[in-house]
Parts: sequence; structure tokens; C-alpha cells
Amino acid sequence: MLPSDRFVDQGYVSGGTLEAATRRGEDLLGPASTADPSPQARMVDGITQAQFQLDLEARLATCPAGATALGRVAKDGTIRFQFDDDRCAGCALRPRCCTGTGGRRLTYSPGHDALVAARARQETADFQTVYRAHRGGVEGCLSGLVRGQGIRVNRYIGRAKNELRALFVGAGVNLRRAARWLAGVRPKPRQNRLALALAGS
Repeated sequence: MLPSDRFVDQGYVSGGTLEAATRRGEDLLGPASTADPSPQARMVDGITQAQFQLDLEARLATCPAGATALGRVAKDGTIRFQFDDDRCAGCALRPRCCTGTGGRRLTYSPGHDALVAARARQETADFQTVYRAHRGGVEGCLSGLVRGQGIRVNRYIGRAKNELRALFVGAGVNLRRAARWLAGVRPKPRQNRLALALAGS
């Protein structure tokens, strides 16, 4: 049985994972990276991908100066746009738009719209309230898997083998938790160390 809500940390939130969760009928809740890694985003007046007009059906990108580029679709559905080198070289906006020697390049990956929506959603008060209530459990679970099971290290060659290993690790951890619960062992409640220190003083 799959959960209706799945709480994760930032490392598990991407366009692909968001779309996959939607197909499974899950609501993937976690902070999405808000940083734009492009050099243009670090400029004061840089021209980012958000300022380009994209017609995905026609696979056409239009830059703020009016130049267009036809995109090529890769096997994974990613669309790559390459603007003409000569056209970009003579453009007045080039210092704000291009940092390389050629024309501007854009990449539109599947799940981009879902990631943009997730970034907007995480700024709402409702998301922050719900996620804050589960953040400790998310971080604690991942920390236990990393420190106790070495889950961040791939021990095999190939994605299929490592995914199978992750499933076995998760099943083993869940069985151990279930056994401890049936034996009457309960998790210790979290203690606020600052509060204890203030009480002792």
C-alpha cells in the first residue's frame, strides 16, 4: 500500500520525483531547491531562463530580444534549445545573457512545471506548518539509514541492483521496528535540552 502523503528532504525533490509521485497518487512533500544554478542568475540584471518564452508543442524558444531557437528532444524527453552563435554575438543583451563563447543554450527537463509549482507551494503557510510537524521524523529516519545502514553508498554496479538493495534495507528496518514495537519497546520522547538546561539553572 502506498501512502497518500510522502514526506522527504530536499535531496528527494525534483521534477522527475514529483511527476512520479503524482502518477502514483501520492503527494510528495519536501523542500525544493530554489537556487538557480545558472551564471545569469548570479548577475544583478542577468537574463534567466524564466525570461524566455517556451512553446513546448512547437519546440520553439524565444529570447527577450526576439530571437528564436528550435529545440531538439532527447530520449528522456529533455528539450535542448541552441540559439544561433552569430545572432547572439551581435545582440545588445549578450553581456546579461551569454557567458560562453557561443549562443545561449537552454534546457527544459520533464517535470520542470511540477518543480516550479513545488517551489511556489513551499512558500505558503500551510506547507510550512504541515512539513514542520514531520521534519523531525524525516531527518531522523534518513539519519538512521545513513549511519546504521550506509544507504548513501552504492555497493553494486547498476541502478537496478542498488534500488533492490534499498528496498531490502527498508524492509529490514521496518521489520526490526515492528518487532521492537510488538515486544513493547517504544521510542523515547524527544527532550528539549535547552529547556532542561534552563530548568537546572
